[in-house]
Amino acid sequence: MSAKKKMKPLPPALLRLEAFWVESLEVKAEQDWQAPEGPVKIALTGDSEYAFASEKGKVLIRLSFESERDGPNRLPYQVRATVAGTFSLAEDVPEDQRDRLVYINGTAILYGIARGALATVTALGRYGPVHLPTVNFVDLLQRQPARRKAARPTRRTPQQAPRRED
Repeated sequence: MSAKKKMKPLPPALLRLEAFWVESLEVKAEQDWQAPEGPVKIALTGDSEYAFASEKGKVLIRLSFESERDGPNRLPYQVRATVAGTFSLAEDVPEDQRDRLVYINGTAILYGIARGALATVTALGRYGPVHLPTVNFVDLLQRQPARRKAARPTRRTPQQAPRRED
């Protein structure tokens, strides 16, 4: 038997998810869909927006996406979704790194939630579950010149930000 090593506690996250919700999730089966000879290609278009709240260290993030409807290897469903969440930002995050951290980490967290919700709903559908691919949001940010420069997809003031009524 080997001796167990005492594990060090994980450091606190710089961006912590406080709450999340699905604002909308629309799934419509393509009635004339036929399984392609090759793999199904999942093509999505979408956007992420966020707003820092008046309460220090709080940020609201919203991710929206939809499937593209064209092409021979398209999804068997038309999909449109919006998920949102509130996050806490650690106080020691430098001001010049906040937008990048919020965009990359916050969007990745919400995308994971959307992936699970979509897989669950489509598992009950005519063609079975859709599993969205993983996405490298660091790479995505670097590929988009406008976002790379500002590292802020759509930054709104708290008055314009989407709100959740608890």
